[in-house]
Amino acid sequence: MRLFSMGVINLARVWIEARTEGSDVVDNVLSQMIAQALKRIPYEYLIAYPPAFFDQAWELMFCISYCQNFVFSGSVYKACNFRIQRTSDNGIRTYVHDLRPLLPHEVENILLASAQSPEARKKRAKKRFSEEMVITPLFRRYHVLRCAS
Repeated sequence: MRLFSMGVINLARVWIEARTEGSDVVDNVLSQMIAQALKRIPYEYLIAYPPAFFDQAWELMFCISYCQNFVFSGSVYKACNFRIQRTSDNGIRTYVHDLRPLLPHEVENILLASAQSPEARKKRAKKRFSEEMVITPLFRRYHVLRCAS
């Protein structure tokens, strides 16, 4: 399976202060926290950062994370059902976890959030403007913008 940038979110840093380093309790708490986050991310991330365009891939499908296998064992990733996608030459493993699909009412809420989001509206307006405006040559040195008919 090949991963692509659209639909992928990165679990960048996970850290929990533990008074008993390396204990099973710490790994268990951490894996439960990650599992809860993975259930909530597909919806809550898209509510916070709604997509501007729905004609492109916009649903989150995978969560990836990286681990240096010469420093860490990756036991938390294994406990959370991540799978190893690849290991680089310098010993960094890429872990992947499939995210749940969105429910129909969640999709409706994301569409509404996108319609109300100032950032998404600005991106759509900018795209519409660039599609409607054409540069046409008016002599050899000057160009004039005009609306496409």
